[in-house]
Amino acid sequence: MLYLLDASSIITAQDGLYGISIVPEYWSWLQFQASSGICKIPKEIIKEIAPIDSQFKEWLSTNRNALQLASEVRTESVRHVMENGYGANLSEVELAKIGGDALLIAAACEGRRNRCVVTEENSRPSATRANRKIPDVCRELGVSCMTTNEFVRKLEFTTDWEKDAPESGLFPSSTD
Repeated sequence: MLYLLDASSIITAQDGLYGISIVPEYWSWLQFQASSGICKIPKEIIKEIAPIDSQFKEWLSTNRNALQLASEVRTESVRHVMENGYGANLSEVELAKIGGDALLIAAACEGRRNRCVVTEENSRPSATRANRKIPDVCRELGVSCMTTNEFVRKLEFTTDWEKDAPESGLFPSSTD
């Protein structure tokens, strides 16, 4: 499974319980997952992350290549998400409001069976058009979606995760 991270999942982690100065192990783990091809962020979504914290800004800059999804999202996939997930004939204001969300979902649609969107957006099924939330659009289009907490639990993050990480050359072996 490839987990596609929304900007909200990164920003909320940094601003909340997983802040880089609070749980640095989380950020090492996330970098490892990205380098291993387990999670990625479409480049347009990375652009939405504007770190204020200097330590987080450095982490994001250092790990941008590992985090970034290598493949480009096809225009027809984005069009499909826009028309079938948000609505036809969206105005410029609506398109701006949707931002990169349609592109994130389109990236997941391209590998529907083995891709999952990770977001902190909350479902709001009654919302329409540009006000729709990622989980609702994903559900409508048959795309897997989960929260950051579900992602962390699914991949079994712990603060001592490195002791169980496969030998990859990314981390020195422990001789304890």
